[in-house]
Amino acid sequence: MSQSEYQNKLKKVIHVAKRELGMTDEDYRSMLSSIPALEGATSTAKLTIPKLQAVLDAMKLMGFKVRPSKKTAGKPKNFDRMPEHITKIEALLADMQLPWSYADRISEQMFGIKRCAWLKDRKKLSALIAALHVEQEKRSLEATVLKLLNNLDTETKHLYEKGLPVNWTRKRSLMKAIIEKLADEVES
Repeated sequence: MSQSEYQNKLKKVIHVAKRELGMTDEDYRSMLSSIPALEGATSTAKLTIPKLQAVLDAMKLMGFKVRPSKKTAGKPKNFDRMPEHITKIEALLADMQLPWSYADRISEQMFGIKRCAWLKDRKKLSALIAALHVEQEKRSLEATVLKLLNNLDTETKHLYEKGLPVNWTRKRSLMKAIIEKLADEVES
């Protein structure tokens, strides 16, 4: 993350804090001007990272608590010191818009280990990545089926939807067969 990106991130957190603390613009400016490190600044627009951090620290003293975003909820605390496999896991979760708890559940099902961050064995991490790849493929296949169904006329689409077996979205070979059949139907 570049310096300007980090500055923008801090500014966003400060504005969230302002809102959560119920501060008016007047209260906010007054608080800014009371922080010695800011030398009387009444806006965060041109503040450096250390000065933005000072603002955030002051807001924490007022009761603001920084919470992780829903996207990063459950992200391992020692993420930066983990094997490179963990970045692949993060990328797969982000691609499917899934929380870290999803990978934790897979870890527990496959290995009896509650958190994927506790996996140290590269083979287990690779197996977890493979499981996430399978889920990614299932989601892709399901999206393709739904897209093909939408290209059919309403009556044919309805017949196909009624004929789909229970849990069809969990079976890759079945979805591949459905895609072949639907692709032929769409072409004709």
